[in-house]
Amino acid sequence: MIFTSLAACNQPEVQSDGEVVSNPDEVVGTEVTDPIDIEVPNDLEVKGSLLLAKQWNDQNGENILIISRVGPLDEAEENIVDYGDQYAELYGEQYIKTENDYELLWDIYDFQRNCPFDLSLGLLPNSTTITDLDDDGFTETTLVYKLGCRSDVSPLGMKVLMHENDTKMGLRGFMSLKEVGSGFEYDYSKVDTTGLSEIDMIYATHGAYENEIDFKEQPSVFLEHAQGLWKKYVNEGLY
Repeated sequence: MIFTSLAACNQPEVQSDGEVVSNPDEVVGTEVTDPIDIEVPNDLEVKGSLLLAKQWNDQNGENILIISRVGPLDEAEENIVDYGDQYAELYGEQYIKTENDYELLWDIYDFQRNCPFDLSLGLLPNSTTITDLDDDGFTETTLVYKLGCRSDVSPLGMKVLMHENDTKMGLRGFMSLKEVGSGFEYDYSKVDTTGLSEIDMIYATHGAYENEIDFKEQPSVFLEHAQGLWKKYVNEGLY
């Protein structure tokens, strides 16, 4: 069997189509002005195929979020490791409209490369949220997406990435192929792996994220929101 390692979810930050929602069911959040679908302004570049373009307002002014994807495409000959290798790339950018231009607030880039099997890289349905959890007038943008390359029944990687202005926070780990039961420890850094075999340690990561360290110095509601999204989308069998 081919298992994806936990370290694989530490790739640079990078699909099915997705929508922005201001307050999804069972997720902690403060609803903000509903983002609207827009056409991408001519001054902004779309890398690959456009998946999502939204606009809303906060204390920064007019915000524009663009999510796009390249691929899956065949790897260039010089990059091929195995026959049939493909790759895909995910791009995300949030801009603030200024008087004469657009200022980049943050961007992400993630990818899955050299995949000769089933390649997955995409936003999970209706998982992107725009919130103002700490009521400071500056919105938080949170993306949830899956990624992986597999030829077996191992789970896909999952990331929950939140930005408030240029501060990035994330939960990174693996989805679960079966429903996660009550009492499950989602934070893998808190799991006692003493005495576990190598295979049991691998299974212990399924449904868990690596740690919560990015949220350590942030308002507690940020972590609560990210955890809510993780728990909502971690069951791969639903998607």
